[in-house]
Amino acid sequence: MEANSIRILFVDDSEDDVLLTLLELRHAYKNPTFARVETAERMQQELEANNWDLIIIDHCMPRFSSTEALELLNKLRLEIPTFIISGEIDEDIAAEAMRNGARDYLMKNNLKRLLPAVERELKEARDRKAHQLIETRLEQLKTCDALTGLLNRRSLEGHINKALKEVGQVDKSFVLITLDIDQFKRINDVCGHFAGDKLLQELAALLSHQLRETDHLARLGGDEFGLLLNSCSITDAKAIAQKMLLAVREFRFEHEAQFHHLSISIGLVEIHNPSWTVEDTLGHSLLACHAAKERGRNRIEIYNQNDPETSRLRGEMHWVPRLQQALEENRFLLYQQEIIHLQDPKTPPHQEILLRLLDEEGQLVYPDIFISAAERYNLMTSIDQWVIEHVLLHVQQQQQTQKDIGIFFINLSGCSLSDENFFSFVRNQLQQHQIQPYSVCFEITETAAISNLSQTTKLIEKLKEQHCYFALDDFGSGLSSFAYLKALPVDFLKIDGEFVKNIVSNQYDCAIVEAFQHISKTFGLKTIAEFVETAEVKEKLWDIGVHLAQGYGISRPRPLEPPQSPPPSSSPPL
Repeated sequence: MEANSIRILFVDDSEDDVLLTLLELRHAYKNPTFARVETAERMQQELEANNWDLIIIDHCMPRFSSTEALELLNKLRLEIPTFIISGEIDEDIAAEAMRNGARDYLMKNNLKRLLPAVERELKEARDRKAHQLIETRLEQLKTCDALTGLLNRRSLEGHINKALKEVGQVDKSFVLITLDIDQFKRINDVCGHFAGDKLLQELAALLSHQLRETDHLARLGGDEFGLLLNSCSITDAKAIAQKMLLAVREFRFEHEAQFHHLSISIGLVEIHNPSWTVEDTLGHSLLACHAAKERGRNRIEIYNQNDPETSRLRGEMHWVPRLQQALEENRFLLYQQEIIHLQDPKTPPHQEILLRLLDEEGQLVYPDIFISAAERYNLMTSIDQWVIEHVLLHVQQQQQTQKDIGIFFINLSGCSLSDENFFSFVRNQLQQHQIQPYSVCFEITETAAISNLSQTTKLIEKLKEQHCYFALDDFGSGLSSFAYLKALPVDFLKIDGEFVKNIVSNQYDCAIVEAFQHISKTFGLKTIAEFVETAEVKEKLWDIGVHLAQGYGISRPRPLEPPQSPPPSSSPPL
């Protein structure tokens, strides 16, 4: 507390006694704020009108005793440090006063103990207040979201559980709404996470204004919100959702004098089946919300279990706990497929790393089954990191016994490209395993690259400084491959297999591959042809000048294992 900020309420019928007490306190508190009262009515008025740091009560007053003053404090449930000052000491009275809440009992003719006692009690009061604030905050965190002040997921789940128990009763109808901010990640990337948090707070306030008193709005996590509507039909719920959709569309988020337009995707589910669990109900609502995103965003979808899109999303959602468990139990497997040198067949091959999964029954699962779910539910970066860690360990072990093991090609997802912590992870792994320079090439698809071209370019440049190669996968599958190629500092172009597999019989595919080869030569890049399945295709690619090839006509994927001992070489060729 600052020296001049103490606020004292005197319960005393003598102005002179108050001035003497203030004189003693002014050694530490130069400019105290104070008031003097001498009746119960005036004391209650001051206690209700102002916040006091300290109360000093004269024991003997003709119309109002210290006992009555303490009783009033207890009745109002105010915990304010209180001192009794008296002209004489009566041990029984002093003991009774302390039992009733007084902190100390002092003599009027000996106030030397007053200042240290006041400072002690004010410190204890501050400590008690801080402790109470912490307890209150902890209690709030059990039910409220710390950022937005809305209910948290756990609290909303409690309300959903109560609703499920009441389903089927007369006049009981419930709808659960899930809302997700469209392209929220763009705000975080462009404006920073502080701005993202501010946006969530402003949006929470905006959505709260659309509610009825009986509704429950919660932040589920990230940029997802849940809203439980009580006594509401699905028709009325859709009208409420439409109002929210419009309110967000008209909202403008301001950051550094720039305004950002927003939209949300909304999913609704009518709670009508008492056999559902809370997880079922939330899952159905989330599926409807994800379906709204898939169908163009800025729209509303009502859960329909027979909807094909919902069925597909439901299948992906079921993969989330399975993938999390697979990561925990280390059930991912690495395979390798050779990439051979067409123009120099004696050069040891490179290897592309391919991912597989052992399911709970020990069956092999291919990535096309689970990758979509991993990307949608933000698990892909964790999987990429698992792959990198295990591949680099393998490379480190092989380089201890082999002179030249070629280059290992590792696929990266778009999720990892946009993860701000991903570069630090890779750099730390490279330093930890101390592999030879240019032993690793990271593959990125052109679709992932152009979705965030600037950030992808920066990541490539930083990893190339760590002596890594980069390959652009599925080249030609996009609409503007040549236009952005000069912006990406890659080393390899992997020609999309759709142009390669019919190169012998289709003159148009052949012309396209020739164009790719020509442009790669202009940029000083090496080409890799995918889907090479026959000797005729392989020979045609050699004629065109394509540098490397992979496919079932070269070798099939096999579990990651030590390569055959190659001829000695000083460095791996491109």
